Amino acid sequence: MGQLILQPDATAGIDTWLDSSNPTVNQVTNAGFMVGSGTTDPARFRELCKFDLTSIPVGATILSAILALTQYGSSLADTFEIHRILAANSSWTEATATWNKRDGTNNWAGSVGCRTSGTDYAATAMYSGDPGTNNVLKNFTLDLTEFGLMWANNYGLIMFGSTITGGGGANPYRFFRSSDYATAGDRPKLTVTWAEPRRRRIICGGDQ
Repeated sequence: MGQLILQPDATAGIDTWLDSSNPTVNQVTNAGFMVGSGTTDPARFRELCKFDLTSIPVGATILSAILALTQYGSSLADTFEIHRILAANSSWTEATATWNKRDGTNNWAGSVGCRTSGTDYAATAMYSGDPGTNNVLKNFTLDLTEFGLMWANNYGLIMFGSTITGGGGANPYRFFRSSDYATAGDRPKLTVTWAEPRRRRIICGGDQ
């Protein structure tokens, strides 16, 4: 059995967030990121991240994949979703992605904010649920089928809230630490466990 634990720093980490109220601003240097809604917009704040999965051996069977995020601020409970980004947005970059553009030049494949299910991101969620509003480490157990598809063609993850409850301060949101945060243990962490690929045995023998 093998295991990969990734908790990259600002240099190695790839994460940023999109804000519809600042549609041309790249948020790459922030030590945190926001996920949640606006008054009438459940997709206002959306997080993008990507982990290097190349060290998982070809042919391995993924047994578990857990994303850990440190939540340090929140309002109301909501549905928090994690999806894999699709090939049409493969050119998105941490340093240039904004609400309007995936790479500073090209539009998101489906709609601004990487918001179109089935075009910008996979329709099936890797995680969907309400992890609560207490400000602690959150562990998100990822769907293995969707994680396996991302591992095969890794364009990263998108996270967003899908709940609107009221207006103004009544809208649900969450703050998480990013890979730029100074305390290493509070940065995004991915733990993947797999069964080693089976090796074929070739037995050569002479005449009996």
